[in-house]
Amino acid sequence: MADQSDVETALAALVSATLYPNGAAAASVVGSTVRIYRGWPNQTALNADLANGVVNVTVFPEVGHQRNTTRFPPDYVIPIPAVPTLAVTCAGTTATFAGSAAAGQLAGLLANNVAAVHRTATGDTPEMVAAVLATRLATMMPASAAGAVVTVAGAWRLIGRVVADQPALMEARRQQQGFRITCWCPDPATRDACAVAIDTALAQVTFLTLADG
Repeated sequence: MADQSDVETALAALVSATLYPNGAAAASVVGSTVRIYRGWPNQTALNADLANGVVNVTVFPEVGHQRNTTRFPPDYVIPIPAVPTLAVTCAGTTATFAGSAAAGQLAGLLANNVAAVHRTATGDTPEMVAAVLATRLATMMPASAAGAVVTVAGAWRLIGRVVADQPALMEARRQQQGFRITCWCPDPATRDACAVAIDTALAQVTFLTLADG
């Protein structure tokens, strides 16, 4: 989930793209060199920059302009449902595994009333999954593996399932925060040109895209 630093970074990136539309290697729209960064400037460094005609633009959270606006109970959201890369097909007394046994999946067999499960790890294959499940079932009933196929002799019920770990997001809180974008310039004309360019760009932004999307 995005936090205050992500917003500051996104604002700094927007300011940079506005003042350097052709990239940092080209000239800025105000003609001067511009330093753009989060936080408050160092006074000594700032004075030296201004004396050399270098503009500083800072992005800083406005003190006293924040409040907690949380109004909804905690709720988990699944952005994209996870799809297992391993599959299992059961027919009679056999269960056949196929696909990729990538890490982060849970493969299981229910033979009669006995269950066996295996969490896949890096390097696993369908054949390895079948061997592990057959070994676990074999401690309680006749079971064996040949390649990626598990056979449970005499089973009157054989059910296979594969599920994948599912990432989920939860909104911890909503917070309203004001930010100050300050143009530190060597002269009023440069300040006006810099501020107008930034203000115009911000006025056209309805939603600010953050690093987490």
